[in-house]
Parts: sequence; structure tokens; C-alpha cells
Amino acid sequence: MPYMFGGAAVGIANVNRSATVTSVRTDFPDDPLATPVPTSFFGPTTQTDNRLNVFAYGVTAGLGVDAAITPNLFLRGEWEFIQFAPIAGTTIAVNTLRAGIGFKF
Repeated sequence: MPYMFGGAAVGIANVNRSATVTSVRTDFPDDPLATPVPTSFFGPTTQTDNRLNVFAYGVTAGLGVDAAITPNLFLRGEWEFIQFAPIAGTTIAVNTLRAGIGFKF
């Protein structure tokens, strides 16, 4: 028996971002046989942005199917997609596949 679902998603997220920059300035002499000379160095410089325990909200939707094997035993397969609103400029999306066996009693 196929089914589908949708709803709201909420969660807590930790977002950690960092970037490291290194720069080397090199002067090239007018003489083509001369060796280029590095004249200045900058870095490495690292910038970080950490946001802990940020409330996240979004939407969820999915599809699934249940298949009876016996009157009391069934198999289940399901796909779920969750999309959260951007947090600190970072978009978060989650795809989940599930498989299971159920027993009715």
C-alpha cells in the first residue's frame, strides 16, 4: 500500500564555518633569465564563524510503501526529504531512505 506525507520540521543546529587565506606577492625582474623573487607574504589568516544551538525550521515530505508478506508481517520502504530555512547563509537539506519489517499482533 503506497503512502505519502508532509509537514513541518524543527531542529537545533550547530553551524561551523572557516576559511584560511594565504597570499604571496612575487616580483618578476625585467631580465628573462633572472629568478622571480617573492617579496611579501600574507597569512595564513583564518576566519571562523561558529553558531551553536540555533533553532532551525523547515518543511518535510516523503513517499513510502508497505507490502504484506503474511497476514501479520509486512515490509516497509520510505524516502523522506527535509529542507530547513537558511542558517547564517547556509542551506541545509536532508534526504533519508528507510527500510523496515513490521509485525502486527
